[in-house]
Amino acid sequence: MQERDVTSRVVALVDPVHGGWLALVDALHGADVALDLRRSQLPARLGNGATQAPEPASVARLLESYYRGDGNVEVGVRRRREDRWIVLRPECRPDASRFVETLRALAPELGAVSLRAHDGRARLVGPACHAIVPDVAGVRLTCSFAGTLSASGIVIAANQMLARVGAPQRWYPLQLGDTQAWLGLEPSGALVLQDIGLLDRDLDALRAYAALGRGPLVTVGARARGVA
Repeated sequence: MQERDVTSRVVALVDPVHGGWLALVDALHGADVALDLRRSQLPARLGNGATQAPEPASVARLLESYYRGDGNVEVGVRRRREDRWIVLRPECRPDASRFVETLRALAPELGAVSLRAHDGRARLVGPACHAIVPDVAGVRLTCSFAGTLSASGIVIAANQMLARVGAPQRWYPLQLGDTQAWLGLEPSGALVLQDIGLLDRDLDALRAYAALGRGPLVTVGARARGVA
């Protein structure tokens, strides 16, 4: 018993990072996102939390810090643009129109998309297509003509438009507890993050959210972006 305790202490000194965090970094890289995040950075980023298993709140804190650029504004902008990261914080939520502006900036395939009212429904309207904004659960954003709109509903409508213009990436909602956030992923990347519990386990729900139809979640081509 004593020998086992000594061995465990030695292992902890050699590798102070919980295996769940290492798996998280590997999965993010496998999904072609958070490519500036390194295993070697985890002790400094997580502090005492590095030895504990990842939980939704602690993963949310890590990702938010990463996508803020770790204090570097330009780096944060680049990372958010590359991975199409979106987060809604309770203390700072935009109105629906500003939220759409964020989507448009991250996904140029959408073109000059905007929110409009049509036949009593809110729609995302772009130069090539449009989509109805469904009313689904989750964070709601104020809207000048509809009272409030579902943030997830707006993202789902954007995904439908991305599907119609043939864009390979779609936004997927992350399972981060009280933090509502999305990453832009190709289907193969979504499977990787689903496997570690960052995405909904229900494949049909993921297909519907990402406007993938009833086909399998398979890759449609990786982004041409190297690892720095």
